[in-house]
Amino acid sequence: MYRPLLLFLTMAWLVPCVINAQEGKRRGGVLGVVKALGTFIDSAAVSGVDRRYIVAPEKPWQVMLRGTASQSHLSFDSHSSMQLFSDFDVPVTIDMEPRLESEKYSTIGLWIGYRGYGYGYSKTIGNNDDTYFTIGATGGRYGLNFKYRKHKTNAPEFKYTLSVDDIKTSEDEVLDMNSPMSLKSYILTGYYLFNGKRFSYAAAYDQSVIQLRSAGSLMLGGAYYRSVVDYASNENADFIGMMGNVGKLSITMGCLGLGYAYNFVPAKGWLVNAMLMPMVSLYNSTTVYRYTTNLQELMDLYLDSGLEDESVFNDMHIEYAGKEKVANKVALNYFARFSVVRNWQHHYLCAYSEYNNFGYRRSGSHNRLTDWYTYVGLGYRF
Repeated sequence: MYRPLLLFLTMAWLVPCVINAQEGKRRGGVLGVVKALGTFIDSAAVSGVDRRYIVAPEKPWQVMLRGTASQSHLSFDSHSSMQLFSDFDVPVTIDMEPRLESEKYSTIGLWIGYRGYGYGYSKTIGNNDDTYFTIGATGGRYGLNFKYRKHKTNAPEFKYTLSVDDIKTSEDEVLDMNSPMSLKSYILTGYYLFNGKRFSYAAAYDQSVIQLRSAGSLMLGGAYYRSVVDYASNENADFIGMMGNVGKLSITMGCLGLGYAYNFVPAKGWLVNAMLMPMVSLYNSTTVYRYTTNLQELMDLYLDSGLEDESVFNDMHIEYAGKEKVANKVALNYFARFSVVRNWQHHYLCAYSEYNNFGYRRSGSHNRLTDWYTYVGLGYRF
């Protein structure tokens, strides 16, 4: 799914560059092409801006070492019930309120860019397969950014209520899964600045230019978001049964909104930015992938053994039973971002955080997905 987005972002970046490259080719071969591309990107970085407020650093290239922390949280108001023993005289049921929360995880990686166009890749140190990948293209008034994150966890937070006859016990705990749960998120965002002459989003979030004076701007923003949660495996048959036979789900949204951002310059070299972007989901759908399990049969065999033979659960398995796609109602979502930057002559230090909140309604329930990450980076211009 992320490949078409990646292609779209790359084409949006390359089309104007190719036009300038053709001009450069007519002026002097390969060196002319390179020079034309560099001239175009250099001029686009400060095109139409007030130089009293925004300037481009002398050195165009950037390399940044950064560490990232992130977490996703998916909750449902809807409930599903599961009876543990079909032949038990006193019904024993579990009423689930799914709230899947990944572990907080951290990555370390590099960002390499030229005048607001750049690529970043981060990965966890060790055996975990956690990845954070970004592509960005920012100019004076416009910007596009694509992020892809992948994380696995075998200890999501989970809330449930255990009922035995009329006695109910609620638990809110971390569930130890037999096989890791995979969480992937893809987000493509774009913006237009109404005050791009004096306010720079790039100064706050990719440091390709420097904000000299305080200024703010209204922003028109758009976002495409897709999140995939997948725990469908034979080892997780018990968990799938507890989730109402759902083993995988994906949430896709297309949003449009109007927000405001402000760059505060308290002293030379410093920049503090805050941005809030309420958005309306113009497209909002959830796809649920269902599986059948033999968990009920195994629970009855376990009961027949006198609750002593746990080996019966070695034969747990699932079978794919189809998918269901539901169009959700229009919902109000929002993005919030905050950054602090300290610039020196050739290097800079930045701290950046982002919080995304998506709500969606279906079948009488109000569900929510939150997604956040932060990073701290040390960059050098050359």
